[in-house]
This record gives sequence, structure tokens and C-alpha cells, in this order.
Amino acid sequence: MKKNKFIIVALLVLLAQTTSAQVLFTFGKHPVTVDEFRQSFEKNNPDSTNSKTAFQNYLDLYIKFKLKVKAAYDLRMDTLHNQIADRLAFEEQIMPLHFLDSATLDALVKEAIAHSLQEVDLSHIFIAFKQPYSENSIEPETVSLEEKDLAHRKIKEIKQRLQLGESFETVAVDLSNDSEAKQNKGHLGFIKAFTLPYRFEKIAYSLNDSEVSDAIESKMGLHLFKREGSRKAEGKMVLAQILITIPELATTNEINNRAMLADSIYQKAMHGADFDSLATLYSEDRSSNTSGGWIENFETGDYDPLFEKNMKSLKRDGEISPVFKTAYGFHILKRIKQDSLKNNPAQWKADVREMVLQDARTEVAKEVFIQKSIGKNGLTPAEKNKEEYISKRMKDFSPAFASQTKDFKDGNLLFEIMDKKIWSKASSDLEALKVFHAERKQNYQWKNSVTAITITAQSKDIASAIRTTLQENKSIENLRKQYAEIAFIDSARYEASALLGVGASNAKEGFISEVYNNESDGSSSFVYVLKVHKDPSTMDFTDARVSVINDYQNVLEEKWIAELKKKYPVSINQSLLTKLLKERY
Repeated sequence: MKKNKFIIVALLVLLAQTTSAQVLFTFGKHPVTVDEFRQSFEKNNPDSTNSKTAFQNYLDLYIKFKLKVKAAYDLRMDTLHNQIADRLAFEEQIMPLHFLDSATLDALVKEAIAHSLQEVDLSHIFIAFKQPYSENSIEPETVSLEEKDLAHRKIKEIKQRLQLGESFETVAVDLSNDSEAKQNKGHLGFIKAFTLPYRFEKIAYSLNDSEVSDAIESKMGLHLFKREGSRKAEGKMVLAQILITIPELATTNEINNRAMLADSIYQKAMHGADFDSLATLYSEDRSSNTSGGWIENFETGDYDPLFEKNMKSLKRDGEISPVFKTAYGFHILKRIKQDSLKNNPAQWKADVREMVLQDARTEVAKEVFIQKSIGKNGLTPAEKNKEEYISKRMKDFSPAFASQTKDFKDGNLLFEIMDKKIWSKASSDLEALKVFHAERKQNYQWKNSVTAITITAQSKDIASAIRTTLQENKSIENLRKQYAEIAFIDSARYEASALLGVGASNAKEGFISEVYNNESDGSSSFVYVLKVHKDPSTMDFTDARVSVINDYQNVLEEKWIAELKKKYPVSINQSLLTKLLKERY
């Protein structure tokens, strides 16, 4: 029974492989397999893979795509300078991603996600190789064995002092070469994933609370980390800040005056004064005072530990902190909102993955990929520059890279030949367009049209102010005189249904729409209806031109596809297509 079962399973696997390798359609002598079509369909239709109609419609589109690209190759468009340059630029752009071992990358992402759920309270002692050490020291080209030995002896001394009961803070102040150790006693505060270099982050998250790490070597010296504790990560916070700075070399009297100013602002905020207005008026933080003091997407590790401590003390939206002092000056904080990692877990995980891809930790996955590549495609352990060797042959080392570059090449060729055969030809042949319009005037009719002014400004505030002016005085000349330099004011005839906020119900002379935001560029606009036309009527060529060009392009494309099908006859394996549709739907 077992033997028969294994034979059946093997036959099923073979059948599946055979089906994937079967030819779904041919164009001329060129076959397209089920597997190739399925991969393209699922990649380009992720939301409709269970739709029979989408599957059949995509087959028609894919056949046309293959015909057009073949025509581009026939014209040797792949040898054009711009095509080669685009292809090389694309390969260079995606090369780093394909240099990463996928399993290792997935492990790095999983680890980063786990780290992102927790924040670690960390202290640090740094012993430099070069003594005496200056914070302005540059990375040393060479470090002698004697210098390394001395640094290791200091680390051993530190470990002994800690074992004898001295506090980490005392030893940090006494021996650490970190320039801030005298002030912060070696305490870095809470860190999160991506705050520190990866090798340090990995150590920090591997320690137990109160545990001190072994010495970690960098080019500058040796590092010891102590994990003081940890807490659950809460996600990003939006804050507003008022900062009263302390001038350099300020006297005690000046510092006291600045403290009194900060306290008076705090009292105004607590008695109901608008925090945004106070920030705009008083805050000396140039990065935020023009936006009401708002600091977007604040996370642990972004600011001074004392700043973060006061930020974390705000437990509800709208709460304001008392005045507190850091090295930068006197601060007052207001919590605007606290996001949770649970709000959109899918997006959060995608963001973490992107951060991993931008981080130096990907060198780990890169090294694994290189090591796994040894012995393939002629790459030997003796090859001195393995990375360069692989990059010149990446299509052989990475099937995914080969597939992605082929898709880009074909897509770029499609754009090139469509522009040559259809788009530019249709747009530039004015006489043909006019003839096309004249022969089909019945297709270009006004149904419910208006002449309207569209006013577009950089912000909603400006657009709203212009709208108020227009309501008070419906003079277009007055509007152009006042606002031509800060707003785009255009008039034309439109179908009422095509105008946002108008439509058939508001197609009335003098109607002014609400202000709408344009998400594409951040601008805001509204519409003023000047005149309602008596429709239906025929559009002249100027008004119909956009629609005429679009329709003319479709006609040209249909004729071209017919010609290509004569040159490369298309034959669909109908029995296989029927079988696929039954299996899927």
C-alpha cells in the first residue's frame, strides 16, 4: 500500500509539473506556457485572482502584450541607447536586494520585528584604543597590539571593580572615554531596534536585565553594555513642544529669566491658552515652531533620555508636561496622540522589513549569499573579488533577478513601441485627428455642460480665503488681480458631472463648490460655475480633443494588433484553457 501511495503522489507531482510546462498559446512559432501566464496573471492581478472574467480578460491582454513586445524586438528597439541605459540603471538599482540570501533576510526581519516590540534601557562604557582620547579623534588607520592589550587590561579592571560591587555609573564616570559619560554616568537611556549599530543592538537584546556584556571591539576601541531593564514598545507618538533655549555662556541671571519665561508660558497653557499658538509665538525650536510645535512620529531613542522620560510621563492625549530642563534649554510638551503597533500590524511589519533592507545588518545576508554561491557558475573559493564576480553574472546566480530584469526590459520596450506606433503618432497628427472628429461628431456631445472657473492654491487655508472673497464679490477680474500670484485660476467648459462638488444637481449659475484637497500634490481647489449651457450640443474639435485623441489611439491600436496577428498567428489551446478554468473556478 505504501509503495502504491508513493507512486500515486509522484504521478500527481509529475502531472502538475507537466501541466505547468504545457503550452497555453502560441503566437507564430513562439510558445507561452501555463506557468509563465499564471505567474504574470497572479503578479499583476493580486486582488482578482479568483475571478474567471479577470483571468479570461488578462489572457487577451497578455497575448497583445507578447505581440507588441515581439514587434519591438523585431525593430531592434532593445539596442537603443535609452533602452540599454534604463536597463543598466534598473539592474544596478535592484542588484543589492538580489545579493541577499532570502532565508537569512527573513530571519533578520523576524528578529527586527521581535526587537521592535521591546525597548531596552542601556548603559555603556567605552575604552578607546588611542590614549589620551579626544571626542574629535578620527578613526585610526592602525592600532598596535600594545594599544589593544592596554584597552583589554582596562576592561578587565572594570569587570573586577563591578564584581567587587562598584556601580556601573561610578566606573563609567571614572574610566569611560565616552564624552558624555561625566554627565549621563554612562546611561544611554532606552533604545529600540535600529537605534544602535546592529552588532551592538543584537548584544543589547540578548542580555538579561542587570547583565553586563563581554567586551565588544570596534575600530575605535572596546565597548561594554549593561542592560538596566526593558519595557514594552508603545509605537510612535505625536508631540507638540515649546522650547526656550539657554544661550551659550549664559549667566545665572539669564538662565533664571529663561526659566521664568518658560514657567509663565506653562501657566498660560494650563489656563486654556492654545498650545499651538504659544509654540508659534514663543518656541525657539526652529524645526517645529512654524507648525505649532508639532513633532511627528516621535520614537524612543530619537531624543535626550530626560526628554523621553518626560514624554513617557504623559499618559493621555492632550496632557501637558511641567517645565523641565535639558542641555538644550527649558521644555514644555503636549501629547497629541499615541499610535499603537496593533493599529496596522501588516503595515508595521512591512515598515520594519523596509528598515532592515536599508540597514547595515543586510551585510549578514549578503555574506551568506556569497558563501552559498561558491561552487556555482565557476565561482571558486580562490576568487579574490567574489562580489564582483557574482554581480557580472547575477542572472545566472539569481533566477529572480533574471526574471525581474526580463520583465523590466519587456515593459520598457512596450512603452517604447507604443509611443512610436500609437501615442506620439495619434497626438501629433492634427489633420488625421480633425478628420476623425468630423466623421464621428455624434460621439462627442455635450450632455449637461457648464463654463466654470477652477481655483487651485497651495493650501486649504489660502483656497478658503479666496473662496470667501469670491462669495463677497463675484468678480473674476477682482479675483485675478488679488490672487493671480498665489493661485492658479483657469476657466473652461466642462461636463458638470466631471467637476468635483458640482454634478447635475449643482449645475447652476453662480454656484461655488466646497474646497477639496488634492492628495496627489497637497494643493486645494474649488469650482465657480459661470454659465449653464443648453445641452445637448456637439463639441467642437478643441473641446473634444482629449477624447478624440484617446479614441483615435484605440483605433490605431486595433489596426496594429490585427496586422501583428496576421504576422504572428495566435493559437490558444482551448482544451487546456477549459481545464484551467475548471480547476480554478
